Amino acid sequence: EVFRDGVKMSRAPALFDEFTVGPLLNEGASPRETLFSVQCRNAAGQTVSEDALVTIHPNPAASLALKVGNAEVDSTTIISGSAIDLVWSSLFASEGCRITDQANAIVADDLRLPSGIPAGMVHIDNIVQNSVFTLTCLDSSMGQATDMVLVNVVDPQLSLSIAVPNTGFDMLPAGANQLNPGATEYTLSWSTDPVIAEGKCVLKHKVADAFVDLVPATRVGSLKVYMGEMASRPLTYKLACLTDAGTVEKELIVGF
Repeated sequence: EVFRDGVKMSRAPALFDEFTVGPLLNEGASPRETLFSVQCRNAAGQTVSEDALVTIHPNPAASLALKVGNAEVDSTTIISGSAIDLVWSSLFASEGCRITDQANAIVADDLRLPSGIPAGMVHIDNIVQNSVFTLTCLDSSMGQATDMVLVNVVDPQLSLSIAVPNTGFDMLPAGANQLNPGATEYTLSWSTDPVIAEGKCVLKHKVADAFVDLVPATRVGSLKVYMGEMASRPLTYKLACLTDAGTVEKELIVGF
């Protein structure tokens, strides 16, 4: 007779026999054990038994997230060319895990730390297109678990313009702003893409052959300029923003 955890399952009349038991399921969050026993009795009533203890692990679990600052999120928007950090973890994935992209190309394989801890971080440079990254983890019976994250990629937009009260201006073919005679002041206005972090932009102006900082640039702002003695020569302004992928710039030339 065959027993599972003390409950009789079947009678095995043959001297040698085998049969399949399963599937053995564990829908909990931790391994559990089940005991199989075979008992045989002879004509004299003597019995012998043999036990087999089976550990049933839960299905593998997988977790993948994007690390943004101190937070872990399942989607984010970055500037083209930026890098990302993927934070992963798994449970009961005895056959390891891998991360693939939307083209099913392997980004990271056999994700197991030397310490045996089933968790870690993968750094990926130069993301230039919208991407989906998928973590797949396998157990010894080829059961699998997956998790994914989404990365949206944008090209940041900057705006830098000039307004002249009462007099107006004309656009020159070269792209400069030509001020009308009699103008004594003008206002520079700018805006930056929300994907650019606050405090990363500055408005510069050209002095001799080099640009020097004029004022820090908030996300949306303006600066009134009184021309005075500077009205005799063109002025070049630059809105420059530092991003993870490098510096993004927008120039404006004011002509007289």
